[in-house]
Amino acid sequence: MSSQFRSSICQHIKLGALVAALALPLYADAGSQIAFTQVPTLSPDAAAPINQLMIKSKQGMGSKPREKGDPAKQVSAWSAIIGRPLSLVRIGTDGVWVVAIGNATTRGEVDSISNTLKAADPNVQFVHADLAIVSAAVPSDPLFPMQWHLGSANAAPTSVNLPLAWDFTRGAGVTVAVLDSGYRPHPDLVGNILTTGYDFMSAYDYDAPAGRDNSPLDPIAMVPGGGGGPVCPVRPCPAPQAPTPWHGTHVAGIIAATGNNGIGVAGTAYEAKILPVRVISPGGGVLSDLVDAIRWTAGEGVDALPAQGYPRAQVINMSLSSLFPEACPNALQDAINLAYQRGISIVVAAGNQEGDATNYFPANCANVLPVAAIARNGTRASYSNTVGAHGVAAPGGTEAGDVGTYDGILSTYNNGLASPGADTYYNLKGTSMAAPQVAGTAALIHALRPTWTPAEVYQQIRSKARSHIGANCNSSTCGAGLADAGRAVSDLGGLQSMPLRPGHSGTWYDPNQSGQGFMINVSAAASYVYAGWYSFAVDGQPGPTGQRWYSAQAQNVAMGSPFVDLKVYQNTGGRFNSLPPTSAAQIGTARLTFQSCNVANFNYTVTVDGAPRSNTIQLVRLIADQNCDSNFQPIVSLNQQGINATLNGAWYNPPTAGQGFQFEFAPNLGNFFFAAWYTYAVDGQPGTGPSGQRWLTIQGNYPGNSRTASGLPIYETLNGKFNTTTPTTTVQVGTADLYVQTCSRAFLTYHINGRPSATIQLDKLVGASGCIE
Repeated sequence: MSSQFRSSICQHIKLGALVAALALPLYADAGSQIAFTQVPTLSPDAAAPINQLMIKSKQGMGSKPREKGDPAKQVSAWSAIIGRPLSLVRIGTDGVWVVAIGNATTRGEVDSISNTLKAADPNVQFVHADLAIVSAAVPSDPLFPMQWHLGSANAAPTSVNLPLAWDFTRGAGVTVAVLDSGYRPHPDLVGNILTTGYDFMSAYDYDAPAGRDNSPLDPIAMVPGGGGGPVCPVRPCPAPQAPTPWHGTHVAGIIAATGNNGIGVAGTAYEAKILPVRVISPGGGVLSDLVDAIRWTAGEGVDALPAQGYPRAQVINMSLSSLFPEACPNALQDAINLAYQRGISIVVAAGNQEGDATNYFPANCANVLPVAAIARNGTRASYSNTVGAHGVAAPGGTEAGDVGTYDGILSTYNNGLASPGADTYYNLKGTSMAAPQVAGTAALIHALRPTWTPAEVYQQIRSKARSHIGANCNSSTCGAGLADAGRAVSDLGGLQSMPLRPGHSGTWYDPNQSGQGFMINVSAAASYVYAGWYSFAVDGQPGPTGQRWYSAQAQNVAMGSPFVDLKVYQNTGGRFNSLPPTSAAQIGTARLTFQSCNVANFNYTVTVDGAPRSNTIQLVRLIADQNCDSNFQPIVSLNQQGINATLNGAWYNPPTAGQGFQFEFAPNLGNFFFAAWYTYAVDGQPGTGPSGQRWLTIQGNYPGNSRTASGLPIYETLNGKFNTTTPTTTVQVGTADLYVQTCSRAFLTYHINGRPSATIQLDKLVGASGCIE
């Protein structure tokens, strides 16, 4: 893997760079054409404070205090477990305890509290917020009442029943790749659009410059031509069924239009993120572009785009189909298989040819979940292809039109007739509109079960689907049933946690935020957990002065714990690779919970640049540890194999307190090396406090059977903003050479622009477990 992997990290998943931050206290003492498949204030905000919880035991808690002894003692025990003051309000006749929580919490924090209590007290059956009573989790978006397809099953018998699902998750931490016509920066959608998408169109592009580029914006509503109609780009004319304006924007809005923001509509998984991947225009698209887009989404390198070795999304939505009956092409099936094997759920439209989906790709490919369209009355829409029991049905509507159209699917749109105009909302119809509702449902399931395979996700959606009510719908024509997100999600109960283990050590990133990542060390021998956290200033200061890094650490930690409570520190006052002592101050606390070997939650409450901040970050592992699940620790000889993965972890130079490195070696990714380097400004910038912090990354490849790696590029990432999607800028500033002398000592020589070269002696913070000479 070449050093170009840097662009994949820094630009394509918005990692800015990866860095660990050792705070001083830790070691002071130590060929086919494709077409679209679209036929040409009710509740409080989710972020509102929560003052009460509802708790029930599996063994049952009586309605009278005498049945459980002293209720105050039970509440006190729960309070000690979660580290928050609780007081009893009442015990209901159903055995549910209502308790008040000191210092009002949020919906996101309730999930963490629930996991903590259930892990520590096996008798606890559930914990949830004592919510205000309106209809279940109905968002505040004023047009939501017109989104009949998303409403409760009681109100709309053919809806996908989202309000019930939203009581459990809204898709935070999940990315859905929308392979479509691109997107418009609609104000009700753009907040959930990742800036790391790509335009794969090599034909029928019609944007400037033409051809593939890193801008997946949708530039055009109709192909230019006489009378405003489509132009046939080649002869014979392979024109699509109808020009389809702003298709990708509409599909993306069905999945993840921002919910509870008081404007417009809500998406199916309105806290998920959209990765826009442009593969089609009103003029159509070609199979080769679609294949490349799927492979890239699965983590492969395409053309000059580097591979990253892991998926860029957990779900793919394809609201498109072949124009004519064709078997699934081999190249397409191979790309789908790759994505499927890497854990991506792939939801596709059945197609609008009024025939059988088995005759049209991608609905006839293996390892996808095809979706037929139904009308509001439950009958299969006249245009929809049929699907067998391996698929499902969802509302596709039978009318297109402005807001207020009775039987259309309302979503984000643009009113431009040829080029972009004003942002608006519009009803469309088609299997293109049905598929993203199921893709959003898949995103909700992935949020609660991040380790599930696509097969498990598909089966959950099929098995919880409601029975068909339309006369022309059965399991042979409309799939296993009508997709029901509420049943599919509520059946899962909530997030699960994975016991802490050393295999969780490694490099983690936030796929939804720009320039934010973590380097986590879990040591069974030292009974400690350390997380280096790198980010940016709250106000997004330009240039190096906007960089920030922190450390979060806990001691006397028992392996197998369901979570770890950490103290968060910030070091200031240092100078680049120099001796002046630094000052470490605690700025807050955090709780780290692992859902799997590759997914974690970091819930923090800190003061950054004088501003209080509290949030939950979902982390995804950069490089999977193949031994994490088994807890197996391989023994590797440095003499025989040279640089190897047992050297991963935190390294530091004892004389220069408050500075250090985090190394990660990945032999399974072509001997890829990543190092985060956290330090300070050259002049130390006295009196500037946090603005004197600096962090760099080193990325490249190391040779096999060698203790030395030379010419590794050094990068600096700038212009980000704390915990936001602000785009960052990454530039190479030098190179580095690494020599590993022993399992616990290495030497790094740097050559940075504008600075004299020097060599730093590095010692491993904790001995290299598994490394022998």
